[in-house]
Amino acid sequence: MHLGYSSLPDALATLGGFDLVYPQVVVDRVETVLTYLDSVDTAIDSAVSNAQVKKVGSLEFEYGALISNKRNEASRQLQELGNLLGASIQFNKYKAGASQSYVVDY
Repeated sequence: MHLGYSSLPDALATLGGFDLVYPQVVVDRVETVLTYLDSVDTAIDSAVSNAQVKKVGSLEFEYGALISNKRNEASRQLQELGNLLGASIQFNKYKAGASQSYVVDY
């Protein structure tokens, strides 16, 4: 899911001629960043689901560090997305204590 839409083309279409306003290299990078953010969301959801398993045999799992690293990288990618679009990110759901909504101010 991208920006609340089931597919990336649907999400980009709502930006009103996104591919006409920005150079193709920017459009491609925005698609890459949005796809990456989707994968981070999936990885975080998976880690949270698996966090109950702390140890299997001699293997110990550090889900807290994994989740923290994923959130930090997602925050960086979200900032890049804002820079690419010339938008100010008003809310970052990947920061600790954040609720699950955010606003992008153009």
